[in-house]
Amino acid sequence: MFSSDVNYDFISVEVNQDRIPLGIFGHSAFLVKAGGFVNKQAVYYMDYNHFIGNQGTTSDPTYVGSFHFLPFYTYSTDDPFIEVHYQHNFAGAILDNIPYIRSLKLEEIVGANYLSEKHNPYYSEFYFGLKRLQFGADYGVAYQGNKKYLQGFRIFYGLK
Repeated sequence: MFSSDVNYDFISVEVNQDRIPLGIFGHSAFLVKAGGFVNKQAVYYMDYNHFIGNQGTTSDPTYVGSFHFLPFYTYSTDDPFIEVHYQHNFAGAILDNIPYIRSLKLEEIVGANYLSEKHNPYYSEFYFGLKRLQFGADYGVAYQGNKKYLQGFRIFYGLK
């Protein structure tokens, strides 16, 4: 279009659900996304599919669909991919049973993220942490295949 050098067709499908109620056990959220280029005659790096990564110590927990440890552009691709994100908020179901801790109204969070694409078929992350309102902290581990890739704490905040 308009004498552009770009010539590609990209297609993706995303399925997500936020706040799936699980009664006294809190609520869950998930996102599954798959896609690829069906025509990539002229695709430049800026047109690749870039995943929502994080290389800092802070993140926004309001969006289930981002990675905790994924480097920003290392896994960008013009090949087919699938990414899966799952997070469960126990909403105090565990810590509310402990006297004095109950009054803090902390929520327990666990989650996992997965990414597969041609050159990096098995990237995964697992994390757990605590949340109060829109602030919290968690600890996670990232794996490239069966090798530990990164680990650490993330502090999060966010208003949706």
